[in-house]
Amino acid sequence: MNNSLILIVDDNFKNLQVLGSTLREAKYKTAIATSGFEALDFVNEKIPDLILLDIMMPQIDGIEVCKRLKINEKTKNVPVIFLTAKTDGSTIKEAFEAGAQDYISKPFKAIELLARVETHLEIKRNREELENLNFHLEEKVKERTRELTLANEKLNKIDKAKSDFLNLISHELRTPLNAIKGFSYILKEEVSENRYADFLDEINEAADKLVRISDISLLITSLQLDNFKKRTVFIRLEGFLQNIIDAFLLKFKHNQQIVVTQFDFPKSQIEVETTLISNALNILLDNAFKHNSKDGKIYVNAKLEDNNIIISVLDEGKGFSQKALEQIFNFFIEKTIFSASGLGVGLATLKLIMNYLSGTVSAENVDGKGAKVIFSFPAVQTLTA
Repeated sequence: MNNSLILIVDDNFKNLQVLGSTLREAKYKTAIATSGFEALDFVNEKIPDLILLDIMMPQIDGIEVCKRLKINEKTKNVPVIFLTAKTDGSTIKEAFEAGAQDYISKPFKAIELLARVETHLEIKRNREELENLNFHLEEKVKERTRELTLANEKLNKIDKAKSDFLNLISHELRTPLNAIKGFSYILKEEVSENRYADFLDEINEAADKLVRISDISLLITSLQLDNFKKRTVFIRLEGFLQNIIDAFLLKFKHNQQIVVTQFDFPKSQIEVETTLISNALNILLDNAFKHNSKDGKIYVNAKLEDNNIIISVLDEGKGFSQKALEQIFNFFIEKTIFSASGLGVGLATLKLIMNYLSGTVSAENVDGKGAKVIFSFPAVQTLTA
């Protein structure tokens, strides 16, 4: 049974009777109004699904009734079909401008009336279903957005907790490690047997390694969470890089002659992020010394090209295995690759640093030489001397 309610508005009782009979036979529910004002009063009490509205009525005609229906928030979407004996262009134009969906000429045919009524009721049902679907979709989107917001807030809290924890651990580690290092130096001066001195050197080296692990963990976390405090300064890059190399060699007691450098920079100051560059070069030096041959040299080349700083480190070791080359810049790789190559997280950290500096990094084997790692990044700006 059709539950649609149709309001028939006409001042002619015969028209009301014929229309009502036709619609009821088609199983529609009907209501009637004999004037425009009566129709407006009716819709204030109950909203019909469709209105059949006569144009020519006393007091207030159908055009004015339609205009009032369309400015009413409750009835603006109710389809209106005009009933009219006037089919001239100006009347039809005025009817559509008032907001009507359709019109039927008098005298009407039942089959045409029912077809148009069902068409506009179907359009109304489809529109309401679409609006309902959109409403539920919007609610779903809002609900999902709330869930994602809460999840993001939770992740931010976890990230902050992780960062705070690593900062705390780093701070707490340094105090006992400094004590271990300090007392190992004192004890070394007191002991006479070389084997004990060697043990103390190993203790000191282990303490240094723990400090480096702590520092690199903090760096990785700050870069991943994008809260690294970037500081750029103008420097003479050649001297800056040489100081990093000299400090590395002194700290790890390497022969100064092992490293061969070639720098090609203009005599100007270049603005760079010194902390990250220092970490990057130290990572490569550490990696090169680990994998260098016993009497091999390490070659550090650096240059400024098209406003990009390009630095490469080449050792004379065995080079990377093919499997290692495919994954060396990933933090999570197979344990066997870690064990075989000794790569640890150094080169993955280098990749992270280059991503932060909008730079690139690559690795390759050089025939007859060993392994070569190249990283490059844009200079912030250059000041001519």
